[in-house]
Amino acid sequence: MSASPPDDFMQLLSGLRGGLRNGIGGQEHQSSSGRGIHMRTSTRAAYVRFHPDDDENIYPEAFLTQDPDTFQPHKDWLGRTIWWGVQPNYPEDSPYAGYVDYGDMDQMMQRKMAGNMYLPYTNGGHDVYGGCPEEQFVNRLVELQIEKLWNVDLGDLQQRDYTLKIRLDQIKDNAGNDRIWRQFRVSGGLSIAALSDKVLTPLMGWTRNYHAHAFTVYKDGAVYADTECKSVDMTHKQSIGYGAVPEKGEDGVWTLAHLLQAEGEVMIWLYDYGDNWTHTITVEEIAPVTESTHKVTILDGAGACPREDGSGNNVWAEDIAALASGPPRKRAEVLAEIRKAMNYKDASIGAAFDPDDFDLA
Repeated sequence: MSASPPDDFMQLLSGLRGGLRNGIGGQEHQSSSGRGIHMRTSTRAAYVRFHPDDDENIYPEAFLTQDPDTFQPHKDWLGRTIWWGVQPNYPEDSPYAGYVDYGDMDQMMQRKMAGNMYLPYTNGGHDVYGGCPEEQFVNRLVELQIEKLWNVDLGDLQQRDYTLKIRLDQIKDNAGNDRIWRQFRVSGGLSIAALSDKVLTPLMGWTRNYHAHAFTVYKDGAVYADTECKSVDMTHKQSIGYGAVPEKGEDGVWTLAHLLQAEGEVMIWLYDYGDNWTHTITVEEIAPVTESTHKVTILDGAGACPREDGSGNNVWAEDIAALASGPPRKRAEVLAEIRKAMNYKDASIGAAFDPDDFDLA
């Protein structure tokens, strides 16, 4: 395999550099190989380092004016923070209330393309930047969060059972109630890796080892994920704030109790970074140690799982509406897509498919 980038990539990068160049000078540093590596000394950025051909103006303000060590994350109108809080949330009166406002889509695509400038093989084979600007910033937030995790006093929470309720956001019945939800009980000492893979994924009806997932906790916006996941949707890391605390690794194995310590606390579980299936998990009860069994128990639930690769919560809500009252052709199209889905490939999906079906057994 050639150590040099392919010609078509270099042509793309050359064009991108021309489009992004803003005329700010860079400072040359020598790599260990003797090749000159250019890094910009920004007049605005408090922490991150920019490639000399990148354009600061396409990046969210947090990556320019704030230092991760003193960073104040964005919060919504209820004081909640998600995905590190590096970008603002849509306001309460928006159709997307509470979700992250990623800003101008053209700029987001420019940032994604500009990320190639920060790869080692475009810088003499050396990781001189530590990632693109977003990753540089968030990687420091990850380090700080790991320090907090090591110092948190969990008391006996890892020996106590949690009763949790998980629901798929934005999918309601005619009365405005959550249409797809599960109530279950697990130990606070359960690792979040096992919680996701062995409890949440099969409990909701998703397919194990098929897509990436991540947690973010409302009280601080910290993000946790399987950072070694090889799923194709890992390319959409902007969906989880550009980086995450590894669920398990040399820095620690984090449990449910590390993320949630009190009744009423809430976190998001995201499944599939591309489709963004957004689930909200609420702590309903934390049992005393003497009443805890450390077993996984399914207590109640409602609603069938959406189809894999179905484009997210809002599209599934539209599919449910089509199944209920859409024209025959549209209903047939939705059923055909369900039959092709990974999580329904072994099921018999007929015309009587009920999206509200849930079998507690």
